[in-house]
Amino acid sequence: MDNPDTAPTPPRSHERRGRILFLLGTTIFASLVGFGVSRIGDNSGSDPNLKVTAAASVGPGVTTTTSSPSASASSSSPSASASVGYDGPATCAPTTNAATSGGSPQELMSSASEVASGTIEGQPWSLWSSHGQTGAAGIEDGGLVFDGQEYGLCPGYPNPSESEMIDTSGDAIIYGVVDYPGPATVQIATGSLNSFTAGAVLPSPQVSVVNGVSFYIGTLPQPACSYSYFEINTTSPSYSTEHNIGFGESGVGQGYSITNNPGNVGACVTGKLDPLSYSEGIWQIPPGQFQDTAGGGAGNGAGNGAGNAASGSGASSVNVPNDSSNCSPTTDPSSSGGPAGALTTTGTEVANGTVQGLAWSLWSAQGQSGADGIENGGLVLDGRAYGLCPGYPNPAELQLIDVGPNGIVAGIVGYPGLAKVSLSESSTGTFDVGQALPSPSVQVVDGVSFFIGNLPESACDYPSLELNTTSPGVSAEHNLGFGTCVANELVPITASQGIWQLSPGQFESNF
Repeated sequence: MDNPDTAPTPPRSHERRGRILFLLGTTIFASLVGFGVSRIGDNSGSDPNLKVTAAASVGPGVTTTTSSPSASASSSSPSASASVGYDGPATCAPTTNAATSGGSPQELMSSASEVASGTIEGQPWSLWSSHGQTGAAGIEDGGLVFDGQEYGLCPGYPNPSESEMIDTSGDAIIYGVVDYPGPATVQIATGSLNSFTAGAVLPSPQVSVVNGVSFYIGTLPQPACSYSYFEINTTSPSYSTEHNIGFGESGVGQGYSITNNPGNVGACVTGKLDPLSYSEGIWQIPPGQFQDTAGGGAGNGAGNGAGNAASGSGASSVNVPNDSSNCSPTTDPSSSGGPAGALTTTGTEVANGTVQGLAWSLWSAQGQSGADGIENGGLVLDGRAYGLCPGYPNPAELQLIDVGPNGIVAGIVGYPGLAKVSLSESSTGTFDVGQALPSPSVQVVDGVSFFIGNLPESACDYPSLELNTTSPGVSAEHNLGFGTCVANELVPITASQGIWQLSPGQFESNF
């Protein structure tokens, strides 16, 4: 990884490797401090020339939501809080495949409208917005054409600041979008794994307002293979955001997993996007109040839900291993509650009991252990199978089951040892603790905590739950929103935000 106090690491090989990576990241801490970047190095002649299609450069910004689980941040020192409504990343789809990037732009150009153009490294580029869409969603579902080749702009990560890097065989080209309305200041530096510390400052890209949001493009001093991690800090008129990302197998297994994007595999390849192998971020930050301490995490980027990052009410953090799981694939509520044979023939029973008069058994995936094994396995309740992989980057996971007159909750706490689990009614998009609910039964299974219990009312009566857990030496909290219930199925999770690595019992209470 790059060391912030030294020169960039030696170039990585262009060798391709045939392995599947699990991608993306999560924010854990948010000790917000000032951060300044200035342009350094002799990069004259490489600044991009840019023009924006007039019709695309005016109009209000578009507020969008996300259909992917979102990362959240806790604070390790007092700081101002941006207590605002969700203004998260665009709902771009499908995610960009680095392995197939750099191909013909004809399909893109026939399904999108050109909204900006210019030159960089002496080659023309043009930006395209998908037909029928506006704002960041249009740009991310569209893409970039550089030197006659097409490159996507949908990494798929839950961060309003998104970036891609092209391996041109010469100096790397970086480009991206900042979803917040208006012109953004974009600051790029080398980064390091599980950290929001800025290393060597890199040239600032050219920024322009397109579709009401900020698009940026610029040249870096060295080839793409020379960069393992970036710290990208942006400030729009309303908020700041930061994104720590890794490329070409750097940080593998430390962040989100996007199972539907196998193209982000291997090292850099000339003429293609450098595969993104790691990501974490914080957003909704008061302007300029950037994090400068450790982050990190692992989880799964597929699933349903929306969330955003919280900042600063003074909760403190602890330095323990982050035990978010890497479960895959994420559980589909609509296919839950079916026959249990597929689970019981491939898994190993690790616990059993009764709840609400119904028999249950817990199954761990063969060859796996801990939270990963349980979440990749599942629960059999009253003869029906229910998955336990919501896919959110939080060591405390929960599923709500609509079975019988009373809802049943079941979940995992990924930290080692026996956890105390507290449940309450809440409001989506907050960490509010409302009416306390009965504590579920908790037991240690495969070294982590599994919990199961019944609720006083039907599963349909709980639009939001607040889950607070305390394991030996560390706490976590998870606020979840739920959608329409269907008998004998999991209730779909429609919103998720959380904070973890908290000092025991020091839960966030405002957002």
